[in-house]
Amino acid sequence: MECIHCQQSDQVRTKGSRTLKSGDRTIMYICKRCHKTFCDRTGTALYHCQLSRQDAASILSLRSEGVGVRASGRLTGHSHSTVIDLERRLAKSTRKLDKPSPTAFSDTASTSIVEFDEVYTRVHHNCPVEECVGWTSHGIDRETRWQLPSVTGKRNNTLFDRLGDEVLPIVIDIPKLTVVSDGEQRYAGAVAREYDAREWYEPDRVGKGRPPGTQRVWREGLQVARKVKGSQHRNNRGRIERPGYLHPNTVPIPKEAIHANHCEAFNAAQRRRCSPMRRRTNTYAKTAEALDRALTALRQIYNWCRGHFAFKGKETPAMRLGLTDHCWTLTELLMQRA
Repeated sequence: MECIHCQQSDQVRTKGSRTLKSGDRTIMYICKRCHKTFCDRTGTALYHCQLSRQDAASILSLRSEGVGVRASGRLTGHSHSTVIDLERRLAKSTRKLDKPSPTAFSDTASTSIVEFDEVYTRVHHNCPVEECVGWTSHGIDRETRWQLPSVTGKRNNTLFDRLGDEVLPIVIDIPKLTVVSDGEQRYAGAVAREYDAREWYEPDRVGKGRPPGTQRVWREGLQVARKVKGSQHRNNRGRIERPGYLHPNTVPIPKEAIHANHCEAFNAAQRRRCSPMRRRTNTYAKTAEALDRALTALRQIYNWCRGHFAFKGKETPAMRLGLTDHCWTLTELLMQRA
């Protein structure tokens, strides 16, 4: 076991155990190098938490099935504030799980295709769509079904700027990357603002409107495409657009592969899981922070704990990426250190 203070594993020794008020037994450790003690809960979502592992796993299971915060507390015999606190702890302790190595994506397919889409969620009260803070932009890797972190807010330039700052750095270093969207143009702008996303190339022939002798193109292996939906431009329904210029060494993907169907399917599944709460309260969350907190818990369970139907229910997206060799239990997810 590795010491959480000095990150050394050769000098860690056990130092007895303790029984908590919840009935769980926790093992104590001491590091002979830094002479500091810690337990198996230190740094996890259950550190300084009076919940038992079984109750915490039950709360996460209920929340992932669309049960509300207060209903989850009643079913498990705890306060609704305990449920909220557990979700916040989980989001903090599993933050590192959202950032796999770019080589993991490139090992699964010759070209990694990442789909981006945005979904509208009604937050707190009814208001015009352009003023609602419940818009969520998220991405999914097509080959492994890995769900990338999501950003929540109003559907404006700030939302896509946050996407470029928080989400795109996770996948932008993949050698062969294709970013596709379902009609939204601002994803191309978010990719273009990333460092080393574009480069200057000296073509053999200078076209109209280009600087003499040079041309700004996507870096080698990177391309961006979008499919225009009928609700946006009825006359151009199904039209394929490729913003920017491709690098001469980049092979464009076929038109049939430019879609965000897997993102749309995830949105539909998410709405089905939230349907019990929607029928009772006519809303998903009262604040944008609560929505983001619930989506984080759902994303971690989706990536690590539940077998995906595309893989016959036997593999999770994390297993397809090679990050683990089995489906995690909810207890394993809760015991991950930050």
